[in-house]
Amino acid sequence: MKHWLQGALRRLGYQLVRHRHPPQSIGVHHEERPLPPGFRDRLRSDHPRLLELRRRYAAARLPMLAPTWWTAGYVAQSVDLNHFRGDNAYVWQTRHLREATPLRYYTYARDVSERDSMKLFDRLPEDGAFGCWVYRSRRFPALSRDLLDSVNEINFLDRHAQVGQVDGLNVLDIGAGYGRLAHRCSEALPNLGKYWCTDGVAESTFLCEAYLEFRACGKAQVLPADELQRLDGERIDLAVNVHSFSEMGIAAIEGWLDLLGRLAVRRLFIVPNDGDALLSMEADGTRRDFESSLARRGWRQAAREPAIADDDARELVGVNDTLLLFERQP
Repeated sequence: MKHWLQGALRRLGYQLVRHRHPPQSIGVHHEERPLPPGFRDRLRSDHPRLLELRRRYAAARLPMLAPTWWTAGYVAQSVDLNHFRGDNAYVWQTRHLREATPLRYYTYARDVSERDSMKLFDRLPEDGAFGCWVYRSRRFPALSRDLLDSVNEINFLDRHAQVGQVDGLNVLDIGAGYGRLAHRCSEALPNLGKYWCTDGVAESTFLCEAYLEFRACGKAQVLPADELQRLDGERIDLAVNVHSFSEMGIAAIEGWLDLLGRLAVRRLFIVPNDGDALLSMEADGTRRDFESSLARRGWRQAAREPAIADDDARELVGVNDTLLLFERQP
């Protein structure tokens, strides 16, 4: 791939050279766009709403709220409340793409655009708010990892679960983080009914409330993890879990799966952290395969695709995620 790229650039009068970037630490963010008015005061660690959520989550007796990876120490080190869309625990944007980052983003975008049957690149903008890194080219005016992953995931779900065609589509996002996919689905899917965002981390719930309000996502709502009973009686067409089960213990994962069974959810979208391996993260650092937990509850894999389809592009970009869809019979 490198030799092919060098040859192509030489024919255009350019030369590919190696540029060393300084090491990047957790919490690196882009400062092109200032915080919206009022958000520096709102997104602070001693905000009353965040303190309330922390107390409630600590007191709740739910297996889904037992932290193994997302401990208080990890959150304090890895989440910048003011710049939560920067490179941090929610979205790895630059730390594993330290060299030729714009080229890698462009290559990722080219691969995704070939499967963008919904034409989402034409409809979903990226403004770089809250510290998000943005890369530009003549073909793609603004690219971010948030945008690329979202366009890719929504197209995958449309191919295999027809999310763009279900009238009044209702989605439950488990481990929703700051609400990335909720925001993008709200823009991409005019047929969207309700989109519930829930998360076992108080800081995520706090940020998600602020972010979805900022984006004016009227069809998306944040559901604190100690209020899951509010879902009783709701029709949920699809549950999604993106890079979240891989950061939970097996007890938490099975707690969420049991909730999906109680709610009679039939489709579940998972993006693991380890290629296509379905591994939990236990408190002692060990990993457990939770595929058997899915199988015991009737979940069967219905679709599987690498996030980057082209083998050479995948190697160049360094993103080895796999998109998985599971289905369960009633």
